[in-house]
Amino acid sequence: MNRKESGISFGRILKILLIIMGVLIICTAVFFWFYIHKNAKLALRDAKNVYMALNSVEIEYYAQGKSIYDPKKYNGLADGVLKKVQDLVENEGTFRILSYDEKSHQILVLQYRLGYYQINYYYSPTETVWEVNYMFNVYRFED
Repeated sequence: MNRKESGISFGRILKILLIIMGVLIICTAVFFWFYIHKNAKLALRDAKNVYMALNSVEIEYYAQGKSIYDPKKYNGLADGVLKKVQDLVENEGTFRILSYDEKSHQILVLQYRLGYYQINYYYSPTETVWEVNYMFNVYRFED
């Protein structure tokens, strides 16, 4: 029995393996795209919940003559604000107020991080923008 009679050649096996690997790579890419997209929506929902809780706490603080914003702190939150927000919403991420308008009591820039997702909120009188980014650390330097 020679090679032609067996019907299986090295070239045919190689083609089948390449097709299988190509399909697996495409399926993996599609899976991760949907996975990242689904989790991005969940992170955005959490960020919007935090934003609404901050607005609720702002109303309470405004009635007391206080502000939720403290520019001297890294997270931009006045004393007690973080606890009140955590009482209102269940979230696993961290957030910071980066810019705040004292006159209108409006958050101008808010940053929310959940895992590899970073959500940025930008407010201006003409538009409101929610930006969702998927990030990963390339380097981490510690002393």
